[in-house]
Amino acid sequence: MNFVLAPKSTTGVDDEAGSKIPKTVELYGNYPNPFRSAASSRFAGNPETQIAFGLPATMRVKLRLFNVLGEEVAVLHDGVLNAGVHRINWNGRNQAGRQVGTGLYLYRLESATVTLRGKMLLLQ
Repeated sequence: MNFVLAPKSTTGVDDEAGSKIPKTVELYGNYPNPFRSAASSRFAGNPETQIAFGLPATMRVKLRLFNVLGEEVAVLHDGVLNAGVHRINWNGRNQAGRQVGTGLYLYRLESATVTLRGKMLLLQ
């Protein structure tokens, strides 16, 4: 028997081991949706949401978050990722670390070949 020990990801991105590699860039959406911010964690709910996407090959991707006015709220990832399924968490805070308000937020996954979009609802 051969065993391979893989190091834990140092990118802050959770790579799902043994996941199927997609044939194209895929955006799976976020879960849970809607979600509750940490500021409202004393209520039943989830303090963060997780955006999942798949990459067919190693490539540079950028995952950005916008409010409904089109203003950039945060850059959740900007860099190279390996092929496979990735999940990135968002805790309801902007780039400066401040809690954002209740509302609809749009996220955009950008690669050299495609741009994909999704939406989520944050509740306080």
